[in-house]
Amino acid sequence: MRRWLVAATVAALSSAGAVAYGNTNATTAQTSGGLAVSPTLFSGTGAKAGPLGTAVVANHSSASLAITVTPRPWLESADGAVVPNRRKTLSSQVRLSATKFTLAPGASQNVDLTLLTTPSSGALYGALEVTGVPTDAAKHKGIVLGYRLVSTLRLLPTTPKLSLSLAKAVKVSPKRAATLALTNKGNTLDPVSGSFKIKGLGGSTSGSLTNVAIVPGDSIQLSLADKLAKGSYKATITLTQAKKRLVKTTRKFRVK
Repeated sequence: MRRWLVAATVAALSSAGAVAYGNTNATTAQTSGGLAVSPTLFSGTGAKAGPLGTAVVANHSSASLAITVTPRPWLESADGAVVPNRRKTLSSQVRLSATKFTLAPGASQNVDLTLLTTPSSGALYGALEVTGVPTDAAKHKGIVLGYRLVSTLRLLPTTPKLSLSLAKAVKVSPKRAATLALTNKGNTLDPVSGSFKIKGLGGSTSGSLTNVAIVPGDSIQLSLADKLAKGSYKATITLTQAKKRLVKTTRKFRVK
């Protein structure tokens, strides 16, 4: 069975909506002796149909690499971490001048990005995923080194729309942890902050949410409390975005 060793630089949304990079080893591989992609961020205001820019893919390794370039939407986890959604693409919105090609050692290729249509939301948030695998990988046994790099696509709206939506029901896990789904119904990445208080016969507790960027259309889970005693509770939640209070509401729930 062949195993793949992947060096990856993954772009993520930080609390301020900027790009943060992880995996020190991957970053080193990107700049010396591996695969490189630049720029790491395509940004602008106003997602209008037309050219977005050019990505330069360069092979700094000693082997020929089979390259695949794919525009993808973000996938946000319950805790706010984001990764490219590898089950979906943005191909219907973003056209690439090349999606599959081979790069010899030391070679590079330009990939032009074009926005095909203006999104109805006026904004576009996604990733440009670039993978590189040795062309002779099938001949090798054991571990094969491949690369996966991610650049960020961030086209901000000309007219920002702020809108947050809380689920109607609080979920209580078998371990008596209470969570509430929060969805970004707007079109911006402005960080969301807030506070919540829980009161009931089983006691009271409070917590906060600090500068979490939620991809428009995606949801996170507000962790309200853990290991609650049995009983009825009332949660009071206040949420702000872009210094505006958008939500102040209550949710009643029961822990059995």
